[in-house]
Amino acid sequence: MRTVACLFAIALFAASFALSLQEAREAYFGANGTVVFRTLRAQGAYSLVVVNGNESAVFDSAAGALVKDRQMLIGILREDEYARAGFLETKLNASRFWSLYMLQKEKVEKTCEQYTGIGSVGCVGTESCLKACIRVPLCAPLSQAAGFLEGVQRWAGERGGVDALVDEFNAGIAEAFESAGALQGKIVLLQKIREQAAKVENNPIFLNYMDEQCKTQKCFAFCPKPNYSQKEALALEEGIELAKDALYGEAERVQRANSLFLNAFEIEKGAKASGGPMQEGVGACMPFLALVAVLELALAKK
Repeated sequence: MRTVACLFAIALFAASFALSLQEAREAYFGANGTVVFRTLRAQGAYSLVVVNGNESAVFDSAAGALVKDRQMLIGILREDEYARAGFLETKLNASRFWSLYMLQKEKVEKTCEQYTGIGSVGCVGTESCLKACIRVPLCAPLSQAAGFLEGVQRWAGERGGVDALVDEFNAGIAEAFESAGALQGKIVLLQKIREQAAKVENNPIFLNYMDEQCKTQKCFAFCPKPNYSQKEALALEEGIELAKDALYGEAERVQRANSLFLNAFEIEKGAKASGGPMQEGVGACMPFLALVAVLELALAKK
């Protein structure tokens, strides 16, 4: 009869040992304290066990047990933090920023180059800007308006500054996500991009009477308003800040993993002492399990 019971225990061992979250709560912690399982955003079915507000262990629902591998814990915590920081999504957005910037600004720039004539003649000084403008019927009437040619000349000179900063940001962007210091450098560049873009867009040849600046200066609303990706640069800046923090957090992750690693053994020790699940049934069958192992080894040698 005992043999049959042990065979039954062996057959059901894997399934019965894979505890659900509720069973794990009861088995490892009983009714003591407040136990919360927080889902971790890592591949697998891992939960951070928080007891009375303190991180205590990581539970693997697939295995039905606490994680007791230090390196695995570090990897789980890293994957969770990267996912919460949107690390991969931000990296992808950063790699696409150059293309997005070019796409958004080119159409309006080409239109304004046609309207002002600088697309074919160029504009590197007052004389050349005037020569370009008077060649275009739409621009010629404004060529003598106070502030107009100055605005055209400003735009022609300042817009290249944004291009240069975006090119610098794009250089080595993929590798930058391997270093928190490199990401900080990209954040600084995004700030400069936004500042320069705002400067370029704040030009009377783009502004109209509804803009606040036009209350104190003459505006022409001559060219369509350009888009030098200020909003996208700000969103990317915020995303990279989170990604940088995730990279910086490696030392803290190692400390957390070490603590969770040690706690797991203490928790299991306490659960066994209080008669945790499967202890009596499996313990009673241990001699039988040992005999089975010896027989299997003997058969394998034959």
